[in-house]
Amino acid sequence: MNYGRNISPEELEEAERYLDNRMTAGEAEAFAARMERDEMLRQKVHELKLTILGIREEVLGHRLKEYHKEVLSPAGKSNTSRTFFGRWALAASLIMLISVSGVWLTEKFDKAGSLYSKYYQPDPGLMTLMSTGNMDYDFEKAMVEYKNGEYEKALRAWTELLKAKTGNDTLLYFSGAAAQAEGNEDAAINFLIPVARKQNSIFKNEAYWYLGLCYLKNGDKEKALKYIEQSEQPHSRELAEELRRD
Repeated sequence: MNYGRNISPEELEEAERYLDNRMTAGEAEAFAARMERDEMLRQKVHELKLTILGIREEVLGHRLKEYHKEVLSPAGKSNTSRTFFGRWALAASLIMLISVSGVWLTEKFDKAGSLYSKYYQPDPGLMTLMSTGNMDYDFEKAMVEYKNGEYEKALRAWTELLKAKTGNDTLLYFSGAAAQAEGNEDAAINFLIPVARKQNSIFKNEAYWYLGLCYLKNGDKEKALKYIEQSEQPHSRELAEELRRD
């Protein structure tokens, strides 16, 4: 599972009914619409489906093995009760293992996700003057798009400008900011690391902060803490303390 998430008894019951096709047509349509709007609910249902499929496949595999044993065994009839008990004991053990693992993953990722949501806000961007120079114009046009929430457009424009200005920390930083705002933490990390390593970059402090948040979102607490501790953002000490307590 990529995400471990808490699922309430009510959500579990609804998801099971939906996956088992036990909802009315209206209920199923309404539930599908909710999943379309709610990414977290959609992920929970997806993970539950994978879990159920895994259990069913495991049980089916053992049923086939036991069936073959019974067919080939001269005492097939006497083995029936033992194999029936054994395969369902195995299924119960598998369910318990998945449940225990799920609780651990849920707590880990929910904590990271909660902290990320609490502290992450996209960089507000720079004031735009719409300069007459071609490079400045393209940069500032992309900044307007970024500030309007059109992160993908801004990212495309800035990465295109990076081809001519490789290593420019302003372009790298805001490309990272746009990628992170788009939800692509891995790409954001690739843009932000060179900025964090550049001693004289005016974006160094911000790069530390957003790198820490990227690693936090990705579940890498050690690297998250490393960068958060180097940042001088207003909430860096507070978040670092929360990470140390975890």
